[in-house]
Amino acid sequence: RITFEIPDGHGEMGFYAVDHVGNLGTLLMHGYQFKSVNNLGAMKTKVMGYKSGAIPDTDWDQVWVGHWHQVMKHVFGPAVFHISGSPESSNTYAQEELAAVSRPSQPIQFINPRKGIVTWESDIWLD
Repeated sequence: RITFEIPDGHGEMGFYAVDHVGNLGTLLMHGYQFKSVNNLGAMKTKVMGYKSGAIPDTDWDQVWVGHWHQVMKHVFGPAVFHISGSPESSNTYAQEELAAVSRPSQPIQFINPRKGIVTWESDIWLD
């Protein structure tokens, strides 16, 4: 019941995927699309640009960005923007480049697929 599709455009950088659980659409991408955790304005501009057509598939309600080694959540217009933590966060790249070492975590959501809404969500701390 689960399939994994790796975004890969010919001659293009496959930097995102849009996935649906019932009527809830989710834009998925890696954290390097958003350069700084300290610039909410730039993040909002990018999310709203994606939602307004910079990404052709605009049928999504939330954004999940992975691998920032920090857990964050913001609401930008009609989109909920999630930054997931990481199951490990003590590597030297996270320490040296990001200065973003945090508790290891994994997000979880319960979704009502018919209504297209998240009914419950949390972060599970793995330490």
